[in-house]
Amino acid sequence: MDLVALIEYFWKLPKPQVLIDDAVDVETKYDVIVTTKGRYGTDLEEVAKDFIQVSLGLRIRREKRDMDALVLNIPPGTKPNLVSSLSAVATDDKLGLSAPSPEILRRMQAGEKFFFTMGPFSYLARGLGTVTGLPVVNAIAGPYAEKFYTFCVPFDTEKDSPRESFRRLESEYGLKFTPTRRNLDVVVVEPRGKP
Repeated sequence: MDLVALIEYFWKLPKPQVLIDDAVDVETKYDVIVTTKGRYGTDLEEVAKDFIQVSLGLRIRREKRDMDALVLNIPPGTKPNLVSSLSAVATDDKLGLSAPSPEILRRMQAGEKFFFTMGPFSYLARGLGTVTGLPVVNAIAGPYAEKFYTFCVPFDTEKDSPRESFRRLESEYGLKFTPTRRNLDVVVVEPRGKP
């Protein structure tokens, strides 16, 4: 995994909210295996964050910045068309593919590309931010907030615009993405020696 993926994973922010100084190497790939809880309850994610900074000579900090973003919500008075992520998943081990249904798997095997994630709405927001390059703020509360769902729509990052993925998710699942400007958490990554 590259540095951006490491930071996304450990600092739990999508790619558009990871701001990396031009002097930092983002091309090198790393093999990483982490167990998140130590034998005595130690939070090894914090240890991993420290290790990344020290071993790669980086200073990584959180701060707030005003950014254009999309707010994810369910329109008032509507019932979203959601699929529980406890539903079956079809896989093709040879190609390393997984899909929410055999039909979608066949389409993937034929070369069609999809945005596919399973989890709570926070996973959807973070995944969309990484794939589209636009920060997505999850504003969904209430009975839908913490349940796990499956989200899958056709989306090819090389051909489709980010707005197309949002339109498909709105249409398919009854969601709403509203453009806004927000003060968001970001992770700033700089070489350790930079003033």
